[in-house]
Amino acid sequence: MSLKSAPVLAVLVVILIGPNANAATVLEFEPPGATVGERVTGITMGAGMTGILSGRVVVLLAPSQRVADTARGPKDARLVRFGVMTADEKDVGHFTATVPNVEAGSYIAVAYCRGCIEGGSLFTVGEFEVTGAVLPRTGRPLTLWTAVGMTLVIVGRVVLRKRDGI
Repeated sequence: MSLKSAPVLAVLVVILIGPNANAATVLEFEPPGATVGERVTGITMGAGMTGILSGRVVVLLAPSQRVADTARGPKDARLVRFGVMTADEKDVGHFTATVPNVEAGSYIAVAYCRGCIEGGSLFTVGEFEVTGAVLPRTGRPLTLWTAVGMTLVIVGRVVLRKRDGI
């Protein structure tokens, strides 16, 4: 291919792919990693939301690049909803969310744009590190059971002392 035909090829790519090609949508998270339950913010570098008519996309976490590449849509059981990214008046994407309850590890952040192409479009927007997971709490807090146990011990000692005449 000659240098003269390169601009023509570039125009053809834009026409064929359309304005909704989201290759430039990169979401920078702050902090780049966090523990389950912590708040995270993010922003696209420049006008990363250009061409997304609705002005919003759903951001999900994929446990690997392979899952991110093969997922069919936002309801894929391998993906976990992270939050929603919205565009400002300059098409810069803004993101605020709470880290979902997932295992600690590296994740690929993907965005789902329902209106980008027929049937929706899923595309990678960045990487995110979950630095720690919160174990699910079950039953009553340990402090309550500790207090009940200590009360029983004290009552038992009082009863034994009275019985023994001490």
